Amino acid sequence: MEVATDLRQRRARPRRALRPRRRKVVLSIALGLAFAVVALSAIGAYLYSATRAATEHVKHARLMPSEDAGGAIESDDGKFNRSGDGTGKDASDAPINLLLMGIDGRNAQHGRSDTLMVLHLDADRHAGYLISFPRDMYVPIPGKGKNKINAAYALGGPELAVRSVQDLLQIKINHAAVVDFTGLVDLTDDLGGVTITNRYDFFSHGYRYPAGKITISGDRAMWYVRERFALPHGDLDRAANNRQVVEAVLAKGLSPGAIRNPSRFTRFVGDLAGSITVDNGFTNAEMRRLALSLRMSPDDIRQLQAPISGFADVPGVGAVDVVDQAALGELADAIRSDDLAGYAEAHPGR
Repeated sequence: MEVATDLRQRRARPRRALRPRRRKVVLSIALGLAFAVVALSAIGAYLYSATRAATEHVKHARLMPSEDAGGAIESDDGKFNRSGDGTGKDASDAPINLLLMGIDGRNAQHGRSDTLMVLHLDADRHAGYLISFPRDMYVPIPGKGKNKINAAYALGGPELAVRSVQDLLQIKINHAAVVDFTGLVDLTDDLGGVTITNRYDFFSHGYRYPAGKITISGDRAMWYVRERFALPHGDLDRAANNRQVVEAVLAKGLSPGAIRNPSRFTRFVGDLAGSITVDNGFTNAEMRRLALSLRMSPDDIRQLQAPISGFADVPGVGAVDVVDQAALGELADAIRSDDLAGYAEAHPGR
């Protein structure tokens, strides 16, 4: 195959009678404590309602590969705990890797994944990193030879997609989720549109997307995340647009303004959960624990992209993105050592 030479950038005495003034102070404190109890009870009920909306709507399925199918990744000493870092830390104080597989809800049982991302949550839960993998990355698919990374889903479903990413990075994927991108984009209507910064002026399916800040929703948002042929860097730009919309939906849906509206927030959480299927091991109780452990806002999620070095045409496969093996090794090391902040600083363009 021929690799293109120019890379397109893509945490017990008798009590004295109280004096009138002291009586007022005690009364104020008592009223304050009572108010706090009521407020905390209301917040607790609110959080319970939102959490219940999420856990009642999210679906579970077999998404993770079994160990006898090659799904286990081992550390140097041959032991790997749930955190996937070989440190022996409990999962509650260790970094977590979640694989997000975006699919078209109208074609959920067949075809390739539209989007593939790893969400890495650092050990102190103060930061998250959303790492996208371009659909056309040419990688080994366990038991299937080399192919585009999005072919793993078509060839062996979510289990093979998980194995492919684990093998590629030599990391442990703790949990996986299949996200119906159609349902996710539909949330843009519920939110009254989301605002993103569009890098390139382009047209798609009758819609114009001017460069700069634009607000999109519904079909306009759907074609924004699907288009790649009208973009200068094709699949790379498409992956970047997908990350932007996911971040914008979460940022607006989880914003202080949205949270102050209990009914709207609970509905958003329920609708969002309805677009997601998680692995059977990701129980409702574990999801609640993870959610309550987060010390971040959507603004604390950094977007990254798996590195490529160029492009090629492979007979029988077509146009592919060639993996930058050296940079990918650095990315994998950063994930395992929970130092993606350092990687992002060293690679500001990614």
